[in-house]
This record gives sequence, C-alpha cells and structure tokens, in this order.
Amino acid sequence: MRARWLAVALLSVVPVDATAQQTGVPALIAAARHLAATQRLDSAVVLLNRATDAANGGTDGERSQALVLLGVVRFYQGQDSLTAAAFRSALALDTTLQVGGLAQIDSVLPQVFEDARKQVVSIAREAALRPHSCIRRCLAGETPPRLHDMPQLVLDSGPDFMNTRATLTILLVVSENGVPEPETIRMSSSTMPSMNAQVLEAVRAAHFRPALANGVPVRALVELRFEFRAEGMSAITYRIEGP
Repeated sequence: MRARWLAVALLSVVPVDATAQQTGVPALIAAARHLAATQRLDSAVVLLNRATDAANGGTDGERSQALVLLGVVRFYQGQDSLTAAAFRSALALDTTLQVGGLAQIDSVLPQVFEDARKQVVSIAREAALRPHSCIRRCLAGETPPRLHDMPQLVLDSGPDFMNTRATLTILLVVSENGVPEPETIRMSSSTMPSMNAQVLEAVRAAHFRPALANGVPVRALVELRFEFRAEGMSAITYRIEGP
C-alpha cells in the first residue's frame, strides 16, 4: 500500500517525460523521481547521490530537493536512520525549508522531517555559542583577537632568579566585547609557580580587540604564553606571545 501511494504521489508531481526538458541536476532529480515512482529505488538512490554532490553543480535549492527525495526513497527502503540523515542534510542547507506533499506520501514523514529540523537548529545554536578556536591560527576569513592592554607584572629579582628562564601558558576565551571570560581562564602549563597567581590576575584584567569572523565580532579561544628571563641579578624581563 505504501509503495503504491509513493508512486501516485511522485508521478503526480513530475511527468515521466520531464527529463526531456531538463539538464544537469534537475534532470537527475526528475529521472530519480520517475525511478522511485516505478519502484526502482536503488537506481533512484544512485542518481540522487549524484544530484546532491556539489561537484555536479546545482543550486542549494536543487540539492535540498534531491536530499528530501532521497530521504523519502530511503524511508521506503526501510532505512529510517538514512531518511533522517538525508532530511538533516537538506535542512542544513536551509533551516527554513518547507516541503509540501510529505503527508500525501506517508503520514509519518512530516513528523520525521520536523524532528530533523529541530536537531539541525539545535546543532546550529550550539555551534553559535561555541568559541572560535584561534590557538594556533584562526580559520580562513577569521581574524584573531589582539591584546590591547594588560596590567604590568611586578617582578622581584634576586639570587633565586639568576640565569632563570621560565614559561607560563594560559588558555582563555575572549568575548565578542574583547574581555576575557573569567570562568574560561586556566593555567595550562607553568615552570614558575610563584608567578601563577599574579599572571592569572593580570589576564583577568586584560583587554583585547575582539576576534572577527567575516567582519563580525565573535568569541575566540586563545593561548597566551608568558616568557620570563632573568638578566643577571638586577632585573627580570618578560614578553607575551599570543594574539
């Protein structure tokens, strides 16, 4: 019964000879639709996988259409997880995508599609909250945060520091406003524990120019490296490496 409804629904949308009027990805979709309607599901999957491949061209809308149809075909193959995966891929291209006629094919499909939408939107929201990683380098199109100012460290020289070199490394998230997020600041390594508290306090009071992604300020995970060096017994110098 389900297979018969699939055939009726698909053939009512696109004529069997539609491929004669189309080329490229639209032709692949039309051919796959006809194959699915005539119960040649495996062959339809082959064409739809080609249609969804960005290397074969096609617009986001055309690939979304192919992915939705792929989900329907997978549903009638009894592969529910692949149905949901295809719907999620379509919605990843456009979370506002609306598809009519799913209920005509099967009453279960609209709910499967909306469940997939909820998952994609949830993942997108989590990604938006996740800081951009700029520890080694930022991604293409992103600019790392830049240190603007930080309180000077108070360094006491003496015999204990003579000919000493030390390194402290701090990880932190710089907000889109250019200030360190206190709960994210942590010491990842230190060879001079006596300076840990002072360095952490200075980092908390630092100010940055925020990271940019396509020109928009964003949160960014960064690393600051403090390198200390004793200059004889009279002075200790340090430098900060990082954004």
